[in-house]
Amino acid sequence: TGVQTCALPISTSASRLDSLASDRLRVRDHYSDRLLERFYAPPPKITATWRGKPFYKRSSLISDFTFPSPLPSPYPVNNTVYARYYSAGESREAPVVIFLHGWMMEFYYIFQKICLYLNQRGLDAILFELPYHLRRKPPDSFSGQYFLLHSFHITMEAFRQSVAETRALVDWVSRDNNNRPVGILGISLGGWVGGMVTVLDPLLSFSVLGAPAADPDLMISESALGKQIRRTRKVSPNHQKELESLSRMLTPGSFQPAIDRSRILLTENLYDGFIPAKIIRRLQKAWGNPEIRRYRQGHISVLYSRRFKREVADFIQRQCDR
Repeated sequence: TGVQTCALPISTSASRLDSLASDRLRVRDHYSDRLLERFYAPPPKITATWRGKPFYKRSSLISDFTFPSPLPSPYPVNNTVYARYYSAGESREAPVVIFLHGWMMEFYYIFQKICLYLNQRGLDAILFELPYHLRRKPPDSFSGQYFLLHSFHITMEAFRQSVAETRALVDWVSRDNNNRPVGILGISLGGWVGGMVTVLDPLLSFSVLGAPAADPDLMISESALGKQIRRTRKVSPNHQKELESLSRMLTPGSFQPAIDRSRILLTENLYDGFIPAKIIRRLQKAWGNPEIRRYRQGHISVLYSRRFKREVADFIQRQCDR
């Protein structure tokens, strides 16, 4: 079928945790390029299926499409990827921004406003629903619950699935759309996913990571969300070291980016109650100090900031003009 299956089956059982000791993907050298390539194998090529009739909103032409996840999970509802293409014009010749949304997204409104703004600036945008969000969530959960609050191994596989789907879209745009410049704009959870895509994918023309939750260890130990995660997950001391080792494979700062640092923009919100500033600054240092912009905003209010949207679009346009 050309569909890649999960190398690490999702399981919440103690026996699955025990089996990690002999798993081929057990982490010994966290900085090994070979290990990184095995953990994040390149996804197979995807074919998009367009759904419904395109429609206009303001001057943007909007089209919905789906594709099968290149790294399917055991939950069938989670294995169809729903995406929306925002085109600045009917010809679809503009650079493409793949937008990676934040955790618990329940509707398109906030992120769609940014996509429409990017269209006004002459940029196309693709917004897709990350694993376990919106139409991809199991019926007994809220949007995003399985991604972060179910178990460590579901989080690990959801993260790998997100990376695979983003890379598949990057390849699809590059392959089927006249080799236009393509890059990513990730916010919060999306910034975390985007950070690892930045490590893996040299096809990116730019990478903008807004308040990226890019260090799972620091998120768990120092953020408000981490307190909730610690309450919902009880890890035995015997498994703690193994989980800490595996978490490094989910940490973009453990590796170097696949694109030039001048093509990377990090953003930090000075009044962010969700993402500790230490996470963003540690990532900046690990990656050799790419550009960072700071905003007197909170975690959500920054999405409404005209300055934030303007400076992000300016940065993307500069990279596409190079």
